Amino acid sequence: MSLLRKKYRRISRRLTNFELQRLKKPNISLSMEDLTEELEKKEGSEFFLGFYSDEGIRTALDRFGILGELEERGFANLKIVINTRDPYRQKLRLYFERKVPSHLLAEFYVRKYIFKAKPIFQSGLEGQIFEMVAVEWLLLQNPRASFTPQHPQLPGQQYPGLGMGEKVLEILRNMCLRLRADGLLNIPEHYHNAILYAGEFKYFNPETEGKLWAIHRDLRDWSLADLSWAIEWGCLQDKGNGARAPWFTEEQILATSQRLKNYFDSSEYKKRVKESLKSHNYQIDVPRFEREKRLHPFKE
Repeated sequence: MSLLRKKYRRISRRLTNFELQRLKKPNISLSMEDLTEELEKKEGSEFFLGFYSDEGIRTALDRFGILGELEERGFANLKIVINTRDPYRQKLRLYFERKVPSHLLAEFYVRKYIFKAKPIFQSGLEGQIFEMVAVEWLLLQNPRASFTPQHPQLPGQQYPGLGMGEKVLEILRNMCLRLRADGLLNIPEHYHNAILYAGEFKYFNPETEGKLWAIHRDLRDWSLADLSWAIEWGCLQDKGNGARAPWFTEEQILATSQRLKNYFDSSEYKKRVKESLKSHNYQIDVPRFEREKRLHPFKE
């Protein structure tokens, strides 16, 4: 267990349910913007994921040191906005100074999700139900930064990242533990999303897990940005026959319950991953990549 995980677990255990569910005191001088947010909450629930108040979220981010770190980096007057109007897609945004897109630091959409296990091999998990927190969208960005050759633009990025992905992941892990969910579920849209969190998340389908690591193995000489864009532009090929290899959009899971951990730790799951890794080989259609790069240059 990493030092960061130990530290955040300690902090999480000290946070009480009362602190995380505490509501703001009524404010009789609400702006029109604030009033709109309050009306949106009244149409849904007061609580994010049915548990966290906006004041509770601020308390948690403060205790985990996120707010302090952002303030030290010059992001003043941090504003947390939650939208719980849609019970199936809850939204949280973090702004600095003003609630406008150019001042957006973080945004994520989540929902509670019932996952029914359908393993590709014989398993006691077949048909079992798991209560998950599904992360449908996660954005961490620094609107004041510029892309550089060392940190070029990745697919889906408008601004460079905040460099706080590991910390946010640990906060989400602790959120799952508090809600007694079985894990975090994610369907990565891009290669870099999948590989950057591959140490924590695993594809439920071991064949897909093997494919991810086969790409990583076969194309390790490519930079993360070039490889991500190449896959985005449909340049990934099966090395054996040259056929286009489409990106896979399947469930990637960070397990927090023992039932799911046992599944990923099982000898059969690991065996299937190794078999998939051995049977898949990839290459990039370089001429196509160069053409696409000229047509759609990314920022460096």
